[in-house]
Amino acid sequence: MAQYFIGKSVTSHTLVASPASTFRDFAQQFINLPVPLSVTRDEYHAMSKAEKAKAKLVGYVVAATFPKSPWEGRKIEHAKACSSIILDIDDADDARRFVEEPGLLVDALGKFNFAAYQTISSTPASPRIRVIVEADSIPVERYPDATLTVGQIMGLPKVTRESAV
Repeated sequence: MAQYFIGKSVTSHTLVASPASTFRDFAQQFINLPVPLSVTRDEYHAMSKAEKAKAKLVGYVVAATFPKSPWEGRKIEHAKACSSIILDIDDADDARRFVEEPGLLVDALGKFNFAAYQTISSTPASPRIRVIVEADSIPVERYPDATLTVGQIMGLPKVTRESAV
């Protein structure tokens, strides 16, 4: 079974297996390479909410694996073990610590394979980051606990509801 699943855009519920077989390959192919948007960051922030939503219709990654590829639907009851933990850090103060001092993230998560980046919604005044940590077949029902554990390791006072799903 494939380790990593990706989607074409958030409006599509079709997931496909990533060709990456290791977290390193996955990070190289889908995380380290920025998703090309058709707008610059400044143009994005000048858009209306509806225009922003349309601009963000780009590929995405999911934490869980699924029975086959392609797979239709991102429903928890069909998900298999999780191969990664994905945390969105949307609180500006929490994210700012790591944006201003990336070494803090390395200090906290350095014993794990991980990747982190600022999301398109991030601004200097209100930074937002996403952190993806390699996992080893975490049962779906244990995923919320895993996200909380990673959040605690990072010193976060809370983990977003979306990150725990």
